[in-house]
Amino acid sequence: MNHMDAALKRLGDPREVAETIVWLASERASYVRGQTILVDGGVYKGS
Repeated sequence: MNHMDAALKRLGDPREVAETIVWLASERASYVRGQTILVDGGVYKGS
């Protein structure tokens, strides 16, 4: 698999993952519980 498999057709930037982590740790995500959040540019197509 390579970056062209992603819907966005590019590699993710580490900052994009970090921003998701910061958001999850923030008060803005305080109501989020028991979720899997994929930061993969659309690579995962489901099972």
